[in-house]
Amino acid sequence: MEEYANWGFHFMEDKLIDDSNYFFRETAFLEIFLAFDVSAGECNVDDEPESLD
Repeated sequence: MEEYANWGFHFMEDKLIDDSNYFFRETAFLEIFLAFDVSAGECNVDDEPESLD
């Protein structure tokens, strides 16, 4: 879990280094969530959920 959280902090740090005003834009957090979604890999909506049995 710590590695996952630290990845998010490093991602935000990189955004701040690239553009110190990045988080003042209206769409900044939306863009971050979309970047996380893309980085999670391909997800097929038609896939059946995994059985818990």
